[in-house]
Amino acid sequence: AALAQGMDYLSGTEVSVSFAGVTVHIVGLGFNPDDAALAAGLAATRSGRDTRAHDMAAELAKVGIPGAFDGTLQYVGNPQLISRTHFARYIVEIGRCSDTNEVFRHYLAEGKPGYVPHRWASLGDAVHWIREAGGLAVFAHPGRYRFTPTE
Repeated sequence: AALAQGMDYLSGTEVSVSFAGVTVHIVGLGFNPDDAALAAGLAATRSGRDTRAHDMAAELAKVGIPGAFDGTLQYVGNPQLISRTHFARYIVEIGRCSDTNEVFRHYLAEGKPGYVPHRWASLGDAVHWIREAGGLAVFAHPGRYRFTPTE
């Protein structure tokens, strides 16, 4: 669409990865959007979200929150990108919690009844896909994480 308007654009994506036992985000910039390996890696990462979402809904049903998957879909623009945040919004909407922070504390954080871990891509895989597609990989919003520098 940008090219049709005579505008330049920079391709970009954000990939959730597992690193040091934490889920972090890597931004890919300036890559070839038609690269088959990058597309396959991103598709594999996204496809795990659907299975996880159905598993989360089943766990939430066990603690008295039925219909969470279908209810959550109203908050998801792209169902391939369904996340815990969408579930949290639904749980607030139905009145089980007063805000999304409360939802995470009671239902969606690790060790809570609706938490289901996701197997993300590795950091190495994501950086490799992006670089092989001609892009630059950048650690997204580093202030969000509590990593300490090492020498």
